[in-house]
Amino acid sequence: MNTHNMIVFSKEWFNKHQENLVKIARNPFIGEAIFGFSTFGHNVKTNRIVGIRQNSVIEHIGYENGLPKFREHIAGYNCYAVRLFEEFNFVWRAIHFWDMEIANKLFPQYNLGFDTLTVYTDLQSSETNSIMRGMGVFPTEQSFSDICSITTATSVSISAPYVNLTAGTTTDLFAGITRSFFSFYTNIGSNANVSSAVIGLLIQSKLNGLGEQGIHLVKTTQSSDNTLVGEDLAYMTNDSLSYVSYGDVVTSTTNRFDFPTLNDYSAINKTGTSKFAARGEWELDGTFSGTWVASGVSRYIIRNSALSANTPRLVLEYTLSSFIPLIITS
Repeated sequence: MNTHNMIVFSKEWFNKHQENLVKIARNPFIGEAIFGFSTFGHNVKTNRIVGIRQNSVIEHIGYENGLPKFREHIAGYNCYAVRLFEEFNFVWRAIHFWDMEIANKLFPQYNLGFDTLTVYTDLQSSETNSIMRGMGVFPTEQSFSDICSITTATSVSISAPYVNLTAGTTTDLFAGITRSFFSFYTNIGSNANVSSAVIGLLIQSKLNGLGEQGIHLVKTTQSSDNTLVGEDLAYMTNDSLSYVSYGDVVTSTTNRFDFPTLNDYSAINKTGTSKFAARGEWELDGTFSGTWVASGVSRYIIRNSALSANTPRLVLEYTLSSFIPLIITS
């Protein structure tokens, strides 16, 4: 590919301009103003930044067993590509003029990669990330065990990510169940050794109309990284990666879902996309432990707002036996 004509804000563009992007990001004032790290809930120390991707920022946080250790703050969509596109549209258009009319004609070594104004079109959703989506099942009324084992959803919604259980009108039968899917592009390198993983979900509200059930995170294996179909309801495990009880869920704030054991880190796809779902406690337990109430509802509403800290986010800590090309040393 001619790097002077690559698509602006694509992965290749970020890789090509990584050194300059990092230099800008490390400035304590300019870096925050341009990239808006705190806007996305990425609490970084700018002088430790060693990498910027479309959807993440990477800090070098020290060494472990003689190996460099990193903390990567990952958003569920291309937040930094969107930020550069929307907030600094006039700037990159001016740079396009510089590249075409000055650099290419007089100083080709100073070309900044804006020969084309063709912009990476999938800015709101990464090439390999999905914005959170809820999948609802509203069949005829069924027993608790039957509704939990349904493998095809009757609706898929991007605007209403719930974890939900709805009772029917017939005693001990249920009319609906909903789970929410989300994913992160986690191409940190096959040689990465993950030592910590935390997912943050902003829980807007919770409802205990059937009793107090907690919320679990599980791994999913649907084929597509950024779309869902009803049949994807079956592509999730029953093994909990992380759990927060009903009483510990704090509404209107980001709740931490820590992966507590080394075995759970196998859910992180180190060369692609890591996919997860939020499910209710009772369905993983296999037993309805609440109190059935006609048309009662147990529900969590999970926020997912673009260009804000409300989107699902993942923080990984890992060591590398060798630096991957994206990262430059401090």
